[in-house]
Amino acid sequence: MAHLQSPAAVVRPDNAHMTAVALSSDGRTLYTNGDYYLRVFDVGTGKLRTRRTGPQLGLEPLPYHDQAWTPQVVLSPDGKTLAVCAETEIALLDPVTLKTRARLEATARITSIAFSADSKRLAIADGGVAVWDLVGKRPIHVFPSPDSDAPRPTQVFRAQAWGGQMAALSPDGNTVYAASQEGGLLAWDLTGTRGFVAARPGPALTNDALAVRVSADGRKVAYLANILVRVDVRDVGTGRIVEGQYPDGVGVQGGYLTWRPDGRAVLGVSGYSTIEVRDPRTGALVQRRDFNDGVTAAEYTPDGRLVIGTDRGHVQVTDASSLLMRVDPVASVIDGPVQSLALDPAEHAVAVEGTTQRVLVDYLTGRRLRSLPHLTFFAPDGSTSAVVDDTGAVGFQTDQGTRWIAPPDPSHAYGDRLSAYSHDSTWFASSHNHQVGLWNARTGTFVGSLPVSGQVAVGFTSDDSTLVVAGIDGSVETWNLRPEAWIRAACEIAGRDLTAQEWSTVLPQRSQEHVCRGAGS
Repeated sequence: MAHLQSPAAVVRPDNAHMTAVALSSDGRTLYTNGDYYLRVFDVGTGKLRTRRTGPQLGLEPLPYHDQAWTPQVVLSPDGKTLAVCAETEIALLDPVTLKTRARLEATARITSIAFSADSKRLAIADGGVAVWDLVGKRPIHVFPSPDSDAPRPTQVFRAQAWGGQMAALSPDGNTVYAASQEGGLLAWDLTGTRGFVAARPGPALTNDALAVRVSADGRKVAYLANILVRVDVRDVGTGRIVEGQYPDGVGVQGGYLTWRPDGRAVLGVSGYSTIEVRDPRTGALVQRRDFNDGVTAAEYTPDGRLVIGTDRGHVQVTDASSLLMRVDPVASVIDGPVQSLALDPAEHAVAVEGTTQRVLVDYLTGRRLRSLPHLTFFAPDGSTSAVVDDTGAVGFQTDQGTRWIAPPDPSHAYGDRLSAYSHDSTWFASSHNHQVGLWNARTGTFVGSLPVSGQVAVGFTSDDSTLVVAGIDGSVETWNLRPEAWIRAACEIAGRDLTAQEWSTVLPQRSQEHVCRGAGS
């Protein structure tokens, strides 16, 4: 300890204003960043060995620090990788030769990076938080690549973490943390085995998806892919993907999917005049039918019908099994194409949305019932309706839209077209602004939200115990809605019960209880 009273070495370079440093594992080399250059110093002599600019490292120019931020330089725990940050890019270097092994891209200014203890993962804070697997995968080439076939880092996790300026990984690399200067802390389980939100297993999608939809029982997810364009189906439990079969080499084109209520068929809508029905177990084509109008949306009804919206603003109703017409095509109910349909089973009605109009139509008779001021979804038992205004704020009505349970709340503006009610009409879920929101539809109370990185579809399992969140990127997460799961996860994070003061602050109307069984008080 006596040796800590004075520095082992002092490096005072001329004309350098670095604000981030990293020391080699043997203590002989110092790396610096923060003043347009990566500089490398000999610790023993204090002399500059070399310096590099961003372009020399294959990056954008290295920036100069400011009062609140500095570009970082970090050495991995095993001493074999040097990470050098520019504004929105990171170079992974050999710390001896300074040869660039890989370049990672962030979505905004990088405020923090951290390696896992085994040096196999890297966490990045850039307004969100991302985790990269540095072991990587070999690229798949259509043509020979000049960059070799060596494994490349792959991003294995991405989430929005508003206000998160710092990122860190647990020693085993299976938990990533994001913290803010205001004291907020978020943690994500990268294995999908802990907490009440779990990532489900499964291979990546082979093609980019145009649309995604969760089946009515929450057991499968359908993707409309954009190569030939085809419908693929993932099993939520196993992760297995069943790819659509195209014996004639022609796939459905467009961007709308819907499931039959029994989960035995999935429908792809073309945007032209064709719809296709496929068996989700095999991917085989079951039915194909052409219509006079371009088909832009479709939904199955609980009573055995298929409601179709067209590019001319028409609504057509067919038999769900035969696809034969049950109701004569309704004259245009909106101007322009139908963009989405939302069923009201209690009234045998469907909400038809276009670019500037929303109307409720009786799908048994084709009669127009009333105009709708906002995007509207209906509880299966007819007890409530969820209303989403143009900002994404969600409110709830009852008595056929004549009385508010709770008006739209702009503080939780997470509503959009891809929404779902639970089967018992208690829960309502939707996604907007990089969040999945969950509400108690009977009380209008906002329950909570889950950060997501892109477009997702939502759906509930048959027993309404789990919310399934399926990303258009192929990711699938399940949110356990049982209160006991929330309590268990909170106890695992805290490691103890609430103190008396904490309990009185959070639950002032209830007597304190011992909640975290087996945890310390």
